[in-house]
Amino acid sequence: MRERGWGSVINISSGRAQPTPTAAAYCAAKAALNNFSVKLSAELARTGVTANTVSRAARAPKASRTAR
Repeated sequence: MRERGWGSVINISSGRAQPTPTAAAYCAAKAALNNFSVKLSAELARTGVTANTVSRAARAPKASRTAR
């Protein structure tokens, strides 16, 4: 991609990158992926290659969705 001067790196993440009591390893992996994308994007900034993360928003717990 660098040699061609363009390209896209797209990482798939999750809104659950924040720590939760039952998914520590999963959350740590997603947080690391998010951070990796930010740093990779900065590293590739002048090459024409972009790096982005696509993530689905975390859902609110059922109790808070029904409390409206």
